[in-house]
Amino acid sequence: MTILNLMVGGPAFNSKKISKGDEVLAIDGVNNLKGPQITAALKGSNIAGTKVTLTIKRRLTGEVEDVPLTRVLTASIADKRKLFDLFTNMANRANKDQVLLYPISNARMLSESENSFA
Repeated sequence: MTILNLMVGGPAFNSKKISKGDEVLAIDGVNNLKGPQITAALKGSNIAGTKVTLTIKRRLTGEVEDVPLTRVLTASIADKRKLFDLFTNMANRANKDQVLLYPISNARMLSESENSFA
């Protein structure tokens, strides 16, 4: 299975150890998984903090490596994805309209984002 994209906020994206084009050879030591089996193996029990290990083959070097990941709740990933999409849309719109966006401090940005999902 070749990784076509990484979900923003997901464990693989956050690990910074997996890239587009890498090939997943096994999940928790089990290879030859197909379709729904892959999803089930990655999601596990959907309990945040549980571990899953992906055996990957690097696209650029062919090197094989075990990459341990820590699961997060799928709802948490969805929230992070919404924030990413919001900021991406804002940046795209600003570029299109040639509007300057001034940086916001991380503390303020986190505070506002937390309130928007409360």
